[in-house]
Amino acid sequence: MDVGTNKRPGETAKTKTHRRRMRNSLSPFSVEVIVMSAAATATPTAKAIARTLIAHPDGITTRDLAAAARVGASTAAKVLVAMENDGTATRTPGPTNGTRKAADIWRPTAAITADEETDMPADTITTHDALTTDDAPTEDVAVTSDAAGADEPGDASDAAGTDEPDDASNAAGSTLAAAVPAVPVSAVPVSGAPSGSADHFKIVMVAGVLGDHPDGVTAADVAEESGLRGPVVARVLTAMEVAGAAVRQPGGSDAAPELWVRGDADLSTVDLANAAPYRECVCTCGHRHRVRTGATVTTRRTGRTTGEVNTDGTSKLGKNGLRNQVEAFMRDLGPGHEVTPGTVGRELGGRSSGACLNALGRLSAAGAVVLTSEAPVKYALADTAPAPSDEVAALMTRPAISDTTTDAPDTQTDNAADASTDDEARAA
Repeated sequence: MDVGTNKRPGETAKTKTHRRRMRNSLSPFSVEVIVMSAAATATPTAKAIARTLIAHPDGITTRDLAAAARVGASTAAKVLVAMENDGTATRTPGPTNGTRKAADIWRPTAAITADEETDMPADTITTHDALTTDDAPTEDVAVTSDAAGADEPGDASDAAGTDEPDDASNAAGSTLAAAVPAVPVSAVPVSGAPSGSADHFKIVMVAGVLGDHPDGVTAADVAEESGLRGPVVARVLTAMEVAGAAVRQPGGSDAAPELWVRGDADLSTVDLANAAPYRECVCTCGHRHRVRTGATVTTRRTGRTTGEVNTDGTSKLGKNGLRNQVEAFMRDLGPGHEVTPGTVGRELGGRSSGACLNALGRLSAAGAVVLTSEAPVKYALADTAPAPSDEVAALMTRPAISDTTTDAPDTQTDNAADASTDDEARAA
């Protein structure tokens, strides 16, 4: 059927209604995402996250968005924080259930409804219409909206297209270049430090996790949600605490661990070089101890299990399994840290405090730990603790530290962890 080069066959009412709905389903925020696609500063990952957020106007959590966009949770958190600072996304704190807090809900900024677009005057054209309509005109054709025409086949909106489906998308693409300068570009904001540096990337990722938990979050949870290694998270939190960008909330009891919240300082003031992991402590006995000043990131140790389950749901360990876990945990803390059996049991994934007390008693008899307080019962790693066994060393998250060790090995360990994290960041 030959209808000429500037006319299309008559559309049915169903086809025309579907075309209008497709156009009205996009919001002004969609225009910003389209512009982000054309901007050189936007990464493919950021564009994918923005498009996924638009597809969930009722809200979505960071974890669900990361799964839908097929990106890492830490990457999604970083981009969402950047979009929030830029005004293109809003965050609603999740509801609290007792002592637990649900994840925050993210939404795109408010959009123009379909009714407002339909009521738009006939002689008005916006960048939103120019970019979303499938009847985008060429440079020599006057622009009108669908609201100006009737349902007859020869209305003004239908005159802009042809009977070939590719022509409409090509015409819309030619209009994009003229429409882009009129729309603000949603670029990722910079908080002061070089945006391309690896240190800045780690700081932003940790700050994003802290921002998702206004009531506080443990360092172990920060490591899990950000995807960074434990030593890196500890170093970043320590540097943020020194700069005032993070605040440490000491645990009040065995059931309340140490928490971290976002501070008021800008991230540009954070320098990882200021994260001194240790300080010297001179006790009343005259001995010098190296005490960790930064965050302690502990991970759950599994050890060897028998395949059976205890009455509390935890898996039964093999011979000396709990003792090895307790010793590895105490060695990770290092000398100068007093902990109760309840704290040890909680950090090991909910083990019985009585069982941990028995394990600490056996370790005290072996000279690995010492009893520092009888009421409440507290233990600390012995200054003259023997070298750990191979089974214990396999469960430790960091090398053992002696009183005579210099700062060089710690620096090498941190640098090695940083290098591996840089590789992960580049791969993401």
